[in-house]
Amino acid sequence: MSGAALVPVPASPGGGGSAYGDDDEECTDELIDRILENYQFHFKPETRIKLKQRVSDLAVCACYAKPWDRTPRWRFTLKPADKDGPTSRYVRSLLVVPALSTAAVFSSKIRLNIFRLQFVLSYNWARRAPNLEYRLTTKWSDGPRIKRKERFQVSDRCNLSCKWNLDAHLPDMEGHLGGGGNAMDVDYGSMLFEVSQLDISLDIT
Repeated sequence: MSGAALVPVPASPGGGGSAYGDDDEECTDELIDRILENYQFHFKPETRIKLKQRVSDLAVCACYAKPWDRTPRWRFTLKPADKDGPTSRYVRSLLVVPALSTAAVFSSKIRLNIFRLQFVLSYNWARRAPNLEYRLTTKWSDGPRIKRKERFQVSDRCNLSCKWNLDAHLPDMEGHLGGGGNAMDVDYGSMLFEVSQLDISLDIT
């Protein structure tokens, strides 16, 4: 059982079971440490400043991205401006990252009943290496994970957004009586709340 800890329950002098005794301070500290380890809040977002412009039927974006603990880099994106247009049925976007010497074309996700299939065709011009990747998932692949992007409109041409993720596993407990004393098997659960990205978008059309 993930995150489980075996917690013995010592017998009291009266013959009953007591979950805590006078010498359980160390056990309590261990429990607190385990809970603090399993329940975490991360705020180390990648900050992005985006300049967007529409050119004919294309949406162009120049993005200055600064990961929390890595070197900043520029990212250039080209995608169909009309999300419901004929081109969007097959091509999602073209991404160019000069710092990585890489260009990549992302296909739109192909729906196959409960499955989702996507292709990424990339090329690294420093190594002259083409590459074709694919990703096959189901519509339930994320499980109990929550991902959201909150948007805040500052003006007609400027908006802010914040991307956050929540991954939680609820606690549970099981135990037995007899056959070697009282014992409980406790899974304290876990939760990770992460703010992963902050965006500032400016429309310069």
